[in-house]
Amino acid sequence: MKRAACFGIALVLSSAAHAAASFDDVRAKWRSSDWVLLARDGTPLQRPRVDTHARRGDWVALADVSPALREVIVASEDKCFYEHAGVDWRGGVGQSVEHAHARRIDGDDATDQSHRR
Repeated sequence: MKRAACFGIALVLSSAAHAAASFDDVRAKWRSSDWVLLARDGTPLQRPRVDTHARRGDWVALADVSPALREVIVASEDKCFYEHAGVDWRGGVGQSVEHAHARRIDGDDATDQSHRR
C-alpha cells in the first residue's frame, strides 16, 4: 500500500514537472474554425466554417462568461475543486492505488497491451 501511494505521489510530481505552454503561446497559435465574410462597410455577412475537424470559437473574456456556466464547467470537471484549492492530491493518489490494484487483478492494462502489438 505504501509503495503504491509513493508511486502515485511520484507520478503526480513528475507530470507536474513537464512545462506546459503558456497562455500567451496558446492564444498566439489559436486559429478559429470559422472565418468571417465582411461587407464593404465592415459588417459581418456570413461566418462559414472552414475547419470541419474541430470547432473552435472566438476567445471570450472570463468576465463575459456567466457565473452559472463557470460553476457548471468547474463542477463537471472536478466536483471537489473548491475543497482542495486546485490540486486534488488525495484523488491522484487514490487513482494511482486503484490503477495498481486493477493491474494486479487484471494483469496488464490496455495501453500496455496495445504497445506490445
